Amino acid sequence: MKRTYIICFLFVALLSFGAYKLSYISSVKNFKNEFPTVSDNIRSVGVISENQLQISNLTKLYYETYNINTGEVVSKEKNMPVELLGCNKSMVKEYYSKKDFPENVVRFEIVEFSKERVTVRATVAYDITSRFFVKLINETLVIYENDHETVYDYANVNFSLLPDDTRRELYDGIYIDTEEGLYDFLQNYSS
Repeated sequence: MKRTYIICFLFVALLSFGAYKLSYISSVKNFKNEFPTVSDNIRSVGVISENQLQISNLTKLYYETYNINTGEVVSKEKNMPVELLGCNKSMVKEYYSKKDFPENVVRFEIVEFSKERVTVRATVAYDITSRFFVKLINETLVIYENDHETVYDYANVNFSLLPDDTRRELYDGIYIDTEEGLYDFLQNYSS
């Protein structure tokens, strides 16, 4: 009889242990389905807000000019100004808001801002009839194409021949319509 009790006790103990093990495995399986663990094939990615992202020495700067008159977009890669290294997007906006843009710039915006690339765009409306833009910079006449960026030529100026009103206009810049008009202007005032 003792033997039957011992067998029944072992059977109940084994049955209880089996039930416990099955319920443990089942609950672990349910827990894993609800809360998956990070494995090697799942990459966790930190989120960086726009104002935390900063320009590094590896960031490329692209300057776009959008011409309203023609619909043309010209993009040029430029050197990143040293003042912008370590800046975030709002600091870059502030930097360009302090810049002196030509009168034909209608709007200036940051089109793209990432760790690898910053693209800024100047929307311009050109005076279609004028071909040249002439500006006096450090006692040198700089002759630009109508885009205000592409240098056409440089000229030295005899300041004694320049009337005061013409000198003031040249500091702001003037438009000249044709090559003949440009050469006439230069013959009158160059040294």
